[in-house]
Amino acid sequence: MPQSTKRTAPGAPAEVVKACAEAADKLFTDMKGVGWTAEHLAAVSKLAAPQLDHSGRGIVGLATVMGNAPDALWMQVEGSDKRFVVKVSPAVAQEPRGSHWLVLGLVTGNIAQIKDNHGNASQCRVLVSHYMFKVQ
Repeated sequence: MPQSTKRTAPGAPAEVVKACAEAADKLFTDMKGVGWTAEHLAAVSKLAAPQLDHSGRGIVGLATVMGNAPDALWMQVEGSDKRFVVKVSPAVAQEPRGSHWLVLGLVTGNIAQIKDNHGNASQCRVLVSHYMFKVQ
């Protein structure tokens, strides 16, 4: 995600960026077919929750949809009280509450203001993710 972080090598040739993106796409596609068990998902989520406290960190974890916006999902890392917002396409933003997703992303320095159905306000980190898949 070179546009999401300032740590991208300045002046990286377009063909290098393209090759890295293609490799990441292939690896993610391969990851979908691994046959994730409940134990695998619990293990990655346990490691994911603490990452939300640090902008610029990568994160991989199972998360549940808590709420929707036209272009974002409000999610909670399974097995924790850690919540985040991730921008998604309008089609994905319609996913029902309670659906489970494996999310690979980058924790940004941005903070979202969220209001739940009862009007309670809270703040949570914003993630950038190009790789998410729904877990059945």
